[in-house]
Amino acid sequence: MLRDCTHRELTDEEVRKIADTYHAWRGETVESGKYEDMPGFFKAAILEELKNDYIPTPGRCVGFEEAEEDDEEFNEKWRC
Repeated sequence: MLRDCTHRELTDEEVRKIADTYHAWRGETVESGKYEDMPGFFKAAILEELKNDYIPTPGRCVGFEEAEEDDEEFNEKWRC
């Protein structure tokens, strides 16, 4: 599996999660259940919610998932 700062190959589970979320958003029946916004992953926004000249920047629209604090140095964690 290829994962570095430039490339990321999605796993079958990640592809399934994206597809299920899309189908649930469309109102279709999926194994994972009913659609819900998920911070850091997916949000169904309406035009009135888009700010800054309708630029749907993910951090502004989708938000960020809650993350646990860790003691790992930033430069070490994100070094390529």
